[in-house]
Order: sequence, then C-alpha cells, then structure tokens
Amino acid sequence: MLNLAIGLTTPPVGAGLFVGCTVGKTTMERLSKAMLTLWPAMFLVRLLTTYVPWLTTFLPDLIMP
Repeated sequence: MLNLAIGLTTPPVGAGLFVGCTVGKTTMERLSKAMLTLWPAMFLVRLLTTYVPWLTTFLPDLIMP
C-alpha cells in the first residue's frame, strides 16, 4: 500500500497527482512542489516498515499471541 501511495503521487505517471490537480484546479508543477515535503516522509515510512518488521507485526502479535 505504501508503494502504491508513492507511485500514485509521483510524476509523470501518478494518477493521484492528476486527480489532485483537477480537483484543486491547479497545475501539476505547483502540486508537485507542494508534495516535495511529503515524499521523503512517505519514503522513510516505507523503508521502516520494510526493514524493521517489528513495527508492522507489533499489533497483530499483541492481539493474537
């Protein structure tokens, strides 16, 4: 899901970026500049959930030991 979120919001193929431009009545350049602050955070979260499995298995292990 995290990979899809990153892929849907990055140019040039990001369908979510096109939808955001249409809904917000703005240009792709302006929206891409605004997303520059979010992409590193999304990438960091993706790296953490990929390489630190404890983060993603903590709640399921807590509920079903």
